[in-house]
Amino acid sequence: MSRENIFYRKGYKGQLCEDYSVKVAVYPPEDITTDFYTLLKTGILTIRKGYAWDFDSGALDMLKSKRASLIHDCLYQMMNYGFLSWGWKPAADFEYYKALIQDGFNRVWGDIRFKAVRRLGGRRGVTAHPLCSAPNKEAVNRDMSGAA
Repeated sequence: MSRENIFYRKGYKGQLCEDYSVKVAVYPPEDITTDFYTLLKTGILTIRKGYAWDFDSGALDMLKSKRASLIHDCLYQMMNYGFLSWGWKPAADFEYYKALIQDGFNRVWGDIRFKAVRRLGGRRGVTAHPLCSAPNKEAVNRDMSGAA
């Protein structure tokens, strides 16, 4: 019996148990479809079951911020992979703020978090989760475009 390596990403805190869809104010020129999410030209974002994310990067994880962090991380991932231009960053940041407030997050703290992602969010602000293999523990270089 041969032993094959498995490949996985370390560092994620949560994983969706069912698909989630939301209307966002981000409108790509063409539909974006990967194994883990779809963003239609109409602004309908569907994040698929199995998508993993790290909740609130750099902030205290709270129940009322989970959905906001999911939407925000997914949109940032699209920008990091080049599916969306970084010109959509202000809209992605506002989607985070909007979801915080809709989910009952304190408006003062929501404003603080919004200002933080506006100022600090970006290519360097998204955690790069290395691709690893098991049973080997070293990170490997492998193109995983579109993978969460």
